[in-house]
Amino acid sequence: MSKAELALLEELSHRQDDDLAEETALLRLCIRIAGSLIGSEGDPPRVGSADPRIVLDSVGLGVERLAKVLRAKRVLTGESAESLTAAFAVAIREIGEELGIDNIV
Repeated sequence: MSKAELALLEELSHRQDDDLAEETALLRLCIRIAGSLIGSEGDPPRVGSADPRIVLDSVGLGVERLAKVLRAKRVLTGESAESLTAAFAVAIREIGEELGIDNIV
C-alpha cells in the first residue's frame, strides 16, 4: 500500500459518521488495493506467490459488500431503485477503470 492509501485507511477507520460515506470510501479503497495486487496487463503482479484467483475472489466480495452498502444508503436516504442501479454502475465502472478493464458495464 502507498503512504497515501495507508493514511486514508487510518483516517477512515476512526471516523464515526452515520452517513455510510466513509464505509463506501473504505470499501472502494480496499477493492482498489486488492485489484492493484494483480497488476495491469503486462505488469508483474504484486501478490508474489499468492494465487490471483484468491485476490479476484476478494475483489468480488468487496464489490458485493460495496453494493450492499450503496443499497443500504439508498434505502436510508429514500432514493429510488433506479438511482441505485445508476450508482452501482458508476461504482463498477470506476473500479473497472482503476483495474484497467474497459467497458465493464
